[in-house]
Parts: sequence; C-alpha cells; structure tokens
Amino acid sequence: MAGRGWRRLGEDFEAPGRYRVTLTGLICAMFAVMLFYVGASQILHRPSTQQAMVAAEATVVKSGQRRFSPRTEGPYVEIRYDLPDGSRVMTDLNRVELAEGAKLRIRYDPKQPRQVVIDDDDRAYLAAAGAFAFGILFVAGACFASRPRRGPVR
Repeated sequence: MAGRGWRRLGEDFEAPGRYRVTLTGLICAMFAVMLFYVGASQILHRPSTQQAMVAAEATVVKSGQRRFSPRTEGPYVEIRYDLPDGSRVMTDLNRVELAEGAKLRIRYDPKQPRQVVIDDDDRAYLAAAGAFAFGILFVAGACFASRPRRGPVR
C-alpha cells in the first residue's frame, strides 16, 4: 500500500550521519537532569530555620560514646560557645566524632541557644560539585549512546 513517496517507519532516525535516539541515551539524559537538579538544590535550598540561625564558633569540651537506645550506641561531643551578650552555652551534639579542643562552626537559634546544628555549607557545595560532575558524565554518556552511525544502514 505504501507508495513511492512514503518512507519506511524510523528511516530518518537510522540514516547515516544523524543522531539516533536510544534507550541508553534517554536513561543517561534522565540521570543527568536528575543530578543537575540535586546539585542545584544543594546550593539553592537552605531550610528557613537554618537561615534564621546565628553562626558561631564552638569548642569541643568532651567527646565520648553514648547509648541512644537499647540497641544503638554512638559518638557524641559536648561543645561550648559564647553568645554575643557574653554568656557561655554548653550543649551536646549526637553522632559527631571530634577530638577534645577541636573548633567547629555551628549555627544556633537565638531564641533557644541550646538548639544547635553544624554549619555545613562547605559540605553542601562539595555535594553539589560532585552531583554536577556526575551529571556531566551522564551527559557525555547520552551523547556517546546517541552518536551518529558510521557506514551503511542495514
């Protein structure tokens, strides 16, 4: 039924010198988009609670092991830091392993100074850089999987 003007289905995609769409290429492109999204969210997304917190430098006063539940045990540290009004606050961080006397950057809630998180902007940027690097690798994989054919079409 096909006349002379009709082409075989998919003939355009299989012609030499043209890029072909492959399942591998689509999967690589999908992973690349996902990794770029993860990288961007690491840099751009910062919880609003952490934005309202104040940065400070703390010193580890004590480190050791603690039982968190009947089955789990892990490291913890007690830290000390100074508030802008001159008062000193001591609190502890669970599942953190640091030597006594070590310095670390923290963020605390001015309304509840014992509410502390480790300031991990550097880790977020490092995770974003890793996600972008793997995203570039997946883009290269998508390009390689969808590269033009060489030679005659069979």
